[in-house]
Amino acid sequence: MTDKVWLTDAEVGTRFGTTRQWVWVQARTNPQFPQPVKLTARWSRWALQEIEAFEQEALGHSESDLWKSAKIIA
Repeated sequence: MTDKVWLTDAEVGTRFGTTRQWVWVQARTNPQFPQPVKLTARWSRWALQEIEAFEQEALGHSESDLWKSAKIIA
């Protein structure tokens, strides 16, 4: 059994090259963005596994969107 790895808002922001504030805006406004888990009254954390799944999904969408918009020159 593996233990879940938890990330702070700052650590999530670092993964995306952004700020803690951006992470919270995404959590509030982007329905696809992983939601934080409130571990205590003052601590919210994101599950690393959910962040990685979000990253993979975002990469998959980006690649497929590129193919849809690509023009083939013969």
